[in-house]
Amino acid sequence: MHVHKVEDGMPLHSNNIYVIPADSYMSILDGHLTLSPRKNKEGLFLPIDFFFKNLAYVYQNKAIGILLSGTGSDGTDGFKEIKAEGGITFAQDNSAQFKGMPKNAIDAGFVDFILSPEQIAKELSDLLKLPYTSLSASDIDLGKEAELRRIFIILHNKKGVDFSLYKQTTISRRILRRLALNHQKSVEEYIALLRANNNEVEQLFFPLRPNIQNW
Repeated sequence: MHVHKVEDGMPLHSNNIYVIPADSYMSILDGHLTLSPRKNKEGLFLPIDFFFKNLAYVYQNKAIGILLSGTGSDGTDGFKEIKAEGGITFAQDNSAQFKGMPKNAIDAGFVDFILSPEQIAKELSDLLKLPYTSLSASDIDLGKEAELRRIFIILHNKKGVDFSLYKQTTISRRILRRLALNHQKSVEEYIALLRANNNEVEQLFFPLRPNIQNW
């Protein structure tokens, strides 16, 4: 693969590697990388959090974050935003030479997969074969409105909360994310899993717990 030092406005191409310059913040929009300088040299410098938060905002459930070997806590808050938007997160397991960065995100509860780099590559390949990873929340009616209602009924029965009052795009992104993580190809399969598995209900419910008025 070709390796590039990022320049402001540089377009992204597949099968290329892009490296952020020193003392810069990087964001992404419309397939282009943009740079802004680090103005304050004092305090923490968290460019990974900055990029992940932007990635989550722009790409929502299509965003995938990966933290490999590294020190410090940079990336953890960014992972929180990726998960909130319905994206997926990976952290390197104990094979990491420097465990601080991935371990901090794991301990915070914002990591979906804890794997070796080789296992991460395989899981990524498997995820990209699923139909829902190519959709955005605005594309989703989850097959039929009736199927979404059935999910609401299951959540109401098991958690006592009426999720029909939440924004549908928020719920849709969460359901897409859980479909991808469970390697399922239909909403019907996921509904069956929700009925049979209380832990899956908890996994779907947990990030949606803030007050309904916030949505």
